[in-house]
Amino acid sequence: EGGIWRSKDGGENWERVLGGLPQGIIGRSGISISPVNPDRIYVIQETDNEKQGGLYRSDDGGKSWSRVNRDHKLRQRAWYYNHVVAHPTQEHVVYVMNVRFHKSIDAGKTFENVRTPHGDNHALWINPDQPLIMIEGNDGGACVTLNGGKTWSTQHNQPTAEFYRVSVDNQFPYRVYGAQQDNTTISVPSKMEDVLDPIATWQSAGGGESGHIAVDPRDPNLIYAGTYIGQIDRSEKDKGLRQDVMAYPQMHDGTEPRHIKYRFQWNAPIRISPHNPDIVYHCSQFVHKTEDRGKTWAVISPDLSLAKDAYHDIPGGPVQHDHTGVELYGTIFSFEESPHAPGELWTGSDDGLIHLSRDHGLTWNNITPSGMPQEGTINSIELSDHLPGRALVAVYKYRDNDMRPYIFITNDYGASWELATNGIPEDHFVRVVREDKVRQGLLYAGTEFGMYLSLDDGNNWQPLQLNLPFTPITDLAIAKNDLVVATQGRSFWILDDLTPLQYWNEKNSEELLHIFPIQPGIRSQLAGNRRSDHNQPNGAVIYFSSEATDTNRILTLEIIDSDGNVRRTFSSNPEKESKHETLQVKAGLNRFIWDLRFEKPVVQEKAVFSLANLGGIKAPPGEYKVRMQLDSVEQTVGVSVQTDPRWEVTDVTLIELYSSTMKAKNALENCHKSIGTIRSIQRQLKQLSDRDDVKNLEDIQPLISSVRDSLSGLENWLIQTKSESRQDPINYPSRIDDQFAYLYSTLNSKDDAAGKGAEQRLEDLQSELEPLLKRLEEIIETVQELNQKLKQSSIQVIEVPVQTIKP
Repeated sequence: EGGIWRSKDGGENWERVLGGLPQGIIGRSGISISPVNPDRIYVIQETDNEKQGGLYRSDDGGKSWSRVNRDHKLRQRAWYYNHVVAHPTQEHVVYVMNVRFHKSIDAGKTFENVRTPHGDNHALWINPDQPLIMIEGNDGGACVTLNGGKTWSTQHNQPTAEFYRVSVDNQFPYRVYGAQQDNTTISVPSKMEDVLDPIATWQSAGGGESGHIAVDPRDPNLIYAGTYIGQIDRSEKDKGLRQDVMAYPQMHDGTEPRHIKYRFQWNAPIRISPHNPDIVYHCSQFVHKTEDRGKTWAVISPDLSLAKDAYHDIPGGPVQHDHTGVELYGTIFSFEESPHAPGELWTGSDDGLIHLSRDHGLTWNNITPSGMPQEGTINSIELSDHLPGRALVAVYKYRDNDMRPYIFITNDYGASWELATNGIPEDHFVRVVREDKVRQGLLYAGTEFGMYLSLDDGNNWQPLQLNLPFTPITDLAIAKNDLVVATQGRSFWILDDLTPLQYWNEKNSEELLHIFPIQPGIRSQLAGNRRSDHNQPNGAVIYFSSEATDTNRILTLEIIDSDGNVRRTFSSNPEKESKHETLQVKAGLNRFIWDLRFEKPVVQEKAVFSLANLGGIKAPPGEYKVRMQLDSVEQTVGVSVQTDPRWEVTDVTLIELYSSTMKAKNALENCHKSIGTIRSIQRQLKQLSDRDDVKNLEDIQPLISSVRDSLSGLENWLIQTKSESRQDPINYPSRIDDQFAYLYSTLNSKDDAAGKGAEQRLEDLQSELEPLLKRLEEIIETVQELNQKLKQSSIQVIEVPVQTIKP
């Protein structure tokens, strides 16, 4: 009943269009009517008749048809493509989408290839008014041309990758790995490096578009990555070496599965043993094991699927067959080795079987739950870190139109199972379930329509969507206490820091104020990139729950150093205390990021510096406290500041750097306190000199003038008074405050020893500042003499700000 049908009454009645079009069994059909001449119609069809099929054209409104092109390049994998689009203004121009993007300027007789950013082309929109503007859709995304296909926009601006699985490594920052549909594998950092463009951090992980990826826990350069038809390669990234280590290189294309020795399906599992990283597993219908990096493979299991021969015909038909590797059935779809016992191996098949071996594969037991949907796909097996014999299994059967969620849990090696899906909607089938590494019974489930969370071992589930798009969740991984999410269509996502979920209980929500344990703050140089606005925050992440605050109920957060000094204070109402920084608070759970810095240098308002960053001084490695107070409730929690584990610098060196930086900071502050003192006295002297009762005092006026001149001269040594805007210092010579600011910035930017040059510069500047501060003390003595004379004349004396010189 396939083919082209036509209605002349708006769809009330239909008639089959033939007149030269293929007859018999018809496959997928594409049709396009020329907007220029509606009598010209293009049809692309495929049929079971080898003598028919291809691009057909009618020039009389569909009464008669002729085949104008039979080229297979236009109709290969016709079920997947077969799209034709007529040009909106040029009658003889027509496009056909297939593996490549094809254009004809002679009404379909011949075609040329138009280069697009990616292959597998499916969709085309042409601007009817400006046909040089087109939007083209392919398996890599969407792209735009403004010049008829000569050039196209990038597809890297669309976070639309479709991932099958997700893996992580053990480095810092850890990298996230996945095989992305039609785009090969990719590895990206969990935290953005300081690079020119985020794309510079992308790496290929070997393998292909569909496979699992396993990274050696000892060395992130050693990667095993797969793809379809059993292909697996071993990459040694640091050596630029990539080797095919396929167990049995047999071509699958066009081959009946019953004639394939090892049925490695599209998404065949690859796992590295958690006990011995030299052992790697790869699964077909059998479990394969290598101990020599893939040079040799041993089969250590029988066929662990149903192995129904009826399912092993060549896929497709009757118009076209299609066998790329994804169509294999009766395979091991998931595999794990216990984190507790070497050689304890669990498998799940795509036709509903779970097997367990506890003797390195010598014997296998079928432990399939009685409630397993018939021939369901065991998509993931999660073996608990908390309890031996505990497994959580995600099963789906949507390919048979069963959309129900299936999560099975066992605590006794499969002797008994429970179905745990209460709270997940009946049509949200589950692809993956993971258990938290810290809190047993805290579970995360990825479904076809988003994320779910259980706090009670699967008895009840609730959405964990937050800002995550509603999209299929294909896999989950927990790394460095983050939840890493693979999606189909929205790329990778990371939920930073699972601490609040791990330590949440009903009591927390009832408390006036509660601070959750704080993960160590890592001092690193992962600064991010100006084009990346999705980076994980740098610093210590502080989660707290509280009641709402207002102007009368102020919540404060203090950072306290190891000596008990309060170094920074944040407040929900900073207007009441000028020294407090803003703390955003809402009722319920809050997140605050401490950037691992203490207070900023205090300088004069509107001071202008050249090449200086006067941010807060970096906290050295050590133990600190976070103290919060709301009403009468006070809580204190410890937080550790640690250095980037890749660095070789010692904590002692960074503490010494901190000491030098503090000296520069204190000197800069002393300099600006002196400037503040000078300006305060100058203002008072100006007011004095303008008073009538002072103008007549001949012995005071010269003294006032002398002091004012001395102060002005000293101020010009301490600060460049002509600088008013950021780049004024380029024009006017910098003064000693600017030099101290630059030195402070230099020292505060370091994550190693201060260096002899910086230490020498600090000594030199301190030597230059000392006589200037002494000169100010001398001028202040003269001011005190002036005050004596003012007292004698009953005139208000000059107030001299206190000069506090820090050690």
